[in-house]
Amino acid sequence: MSLIISLTCALLATLLQQWARRYVRVTRTRYSLLKRARVRAFFAEGLERRYFPLVVEALPGLLHASVFLFFAGLPIFLFGTNQTVFTAVLACVGLSGLSYLLLTFMPLVFHDSPYHTPLSTLFWLLHVGVRCLFLELFKLAVSFVVKVKAKLPIDPPWPTKSTVHNLSALVGTQLKWLRGGMVKEMESYAYESSWQIDARALSWAFDFADEEAELEQILASIPGFYKSSLVKDPQKILLEASDKISGAILQLMGRSLSSDLVNKTKRKQRSTMCLKVLEILPDLQCATIQQSLRLIGTDVFKWIELGLLADQHRDDSFEAKSFTALVTAHTREHDERWLPAMIRQLGLLEPIPQVNDLLFSNFLDFVLWMLFHHDSISDYEVVGNVLTALQNFDHDVTATSSELQHQFCSMWNVILEFQGDFGQATNFTLHAAGFEDWQRARTKAQNLVRNLARNMGRTLATNFDRDFAQRFVRNPTSLVSLIRFLPRGFGTLYSALHTIDPVSVTTARAPVSTDSWGEYRPVVPIYRCDDPSHRHTGVQDLHPGEPI
Repeated sequence: MSLIISLTCALLATLLQQWARRYVRVTRTRYSLLKRARVRAFFAEGLERRYFPLVVEALPGLLHASVFLFFAGLPIFLFGTNQTVFTAVLACVGLSGLSYLLLTFMPLVFHDSPYHTPLSTLFWLLHVGVRCLFLELFKLAVSFVVKVKAKLPIDPPWPTKSTVHNLSALVGTQLKWLRGGMVKEMESYAYESSWQIDARALSWAFDFADEEAELEQILASIPGFYKSSLVKDPQKILLEASDKISGAILQLMGRSLSSDLVNKTKRKQRSTMCLKVLEILPDLQCATIQQSLRLIGTDVFKWIELGLLADQHRDDSFEAKSFTALVTAHTREHDERWLPAMIRQLGLLEPIPQVNDLLFSNFLDFVLWMLFHHDSISDYEVVGNVLTALQNFDHDVTATSSELQHQFCSMWNVILEFQGDFGQATNFTLHAAGFEDWQRARTKAQNLVRNLARNMGRTLATNFDRDFAQRFVRNPTSLVSLIRFLPRGFGTLYSALHTIDPVSVTTARAPVSTDSWGEYRPVVPIYRCDDPSHRHTGVQDLHPGEPI
């Protein structure tokens, strides 16, 4: 019997292949579009009316039946021949049968399962049919109870007419699935799935999009995707895929800004499109700026529009400040769009200084901002990369104005003085004896911020120095770690401005740690600036512990 069914399957497979080729040949005849549409519709309706899809589905079923009969007859044949071979074959047949049953029932339990057998459809029909029959009977029983309840003098809380209505809707859904088949039920579960599947699909789209045109097409569709009423929880979806979206935006704009093959009109169109995506959610803008700091040294910081967006929203995060500083370092004074934001951030006055002075001002402003906002810095690797990029001047730093050199050396001395007080081989938070130590630390923190503001020509907000001292006392590690790191971060800049003569130097300061409390490593000694030409004319030395 197994042989007969196998031969029948072979013959049926050959016939199906011939029928399919005949259908393709007839429907693709070189006629006009109207005639081809008529012919195709005519034969397509014939396929449906003659149950051609069912015949195709029956072929694997017959082949499976042939295998089952063979597996059933093989142990029977071996039973009286060789007991050992019979046992081994029976075990293999049993394992194969169990695996087949698992594959058969898997799509009934897991609706996204790719595994399926011809018997799966049969069992699904039985399952849905029994469920539909049970719901129909239960609905009739509930309807009868509702009618009887209406004649009673009391009104029980359940069941009600709404219960009957809900049961009717369930029965209608089951009948719809029964008419549409197993695929229809799977589609309904896919439509009702959570928003996470849409977020993963969006991430996959970015993973497989390498060409600029593909990235541009996906990014251009995001605003419409966000506004669509068909999408469930679009905000959660975009937040979940924010890293992928930000990476795609930076990749597209980086390529556009670095390639000479992209004209200005195309760059502007892509920039406008990407900004529309970023304006949907503030978190997308933050994620993009944060990821951009991994691309220091590329042309992505020539994207002035993103810097203007961060400046417009007054983003006071470390990432936003680093991005705007890098935009200034890349664009310099060559772009009038960035000029107002640059003047406001650096506190410049007309006329705009020369390129080297502008870059030096940008560098000093960034270091000052980090000192004032030390508790918002966590990644010192990024800090080092940004400082290195900001020190890339056009010419020798000694060609900058003397006022900027004064500001730099004053900042350098203030940092070293503070480091000498709190950067030695003692853990202040563990060895502070009491109120007097904490009061001394608060006073020195106030002196630090006042000295920096005065030397840099900045005006402090009301009570800023007091708030700064309180933040330092609450978390001294962040400021001390930054103070330890900064001399290494721009030590080459200091060396370019000074010729160190160890014989004549009397004030040598050696920092002990740049990472955390209690970790020490040998470093090259760092010296204070004692050059009279680098001193501020109106700055006087402050005694430790004496507030301004």
